[in-house]
Amino acid sequence: MIIYSNATLPVTQVVTTAEAKAYLKIDGTDEDTLVASLIASATAECEAYAGLSFITRTRTVKLSSFYGRDLILPYGPVTALTSIAYSDEEDDPQTVDSADYTLDSASGLAKVRVTESWPYTNRILNNVTVTYVAGYTNAAAVPEVIKLAVKKRVAFHYEKRGDESADSTDWMDLLDTVKVYWNAEYC
Repeated sequence: MIIYSNATLPVTQVVTTAEAKAYLKIDGTDEDTLVASLIASATAECEAYAGLSFITRTRTVKLSSFYGRDLILPYGPVTALTSIAYSDEEDDPQTVDSADYTLDSASGLAKVRVTESWPYTNRILNNVTVTYVAGYTNAAAVPEVIKLAVKKRVAFHYEKRGDESADSTDWMDLLDTVKVYWNAEYC
């Protein structure tokens, strides 16, 4: 079971301020700071909904112990597995040797499969730490449907500032085409 997932912030955004302003039909630079903030929040909102990382970043997942043969890594696409660290039964820090597992990043859900069996742990919460790199290599590699969903969320938040009762789901309809669906058996 995944206890916690964390990520570094991407250096670039999936949609530039200029692209968002063009979509919003905004001229001038007075709204640049607001638009940049809306891009960051809309991107985070869309990533959370879709279960994906849009731009490359390092992610960390905490587990209480190893379960089954496969570890499922959320928020792909996963491009590299950096490390799998844990505390053994004597509470000594250990790292799983990369020869003892394989990374399947070609499937819809990235999986780490152990070659023989996972090591025993002390079963304390947050004992296992999996660090990996996920996301599309750059904004140009991000599918246009994702960029459009982010722009729609930026537009929604820009146009509905202060209107708490307003809601729109068309951005979710776009992301349903790329959304990663989780099966409780894998967690």
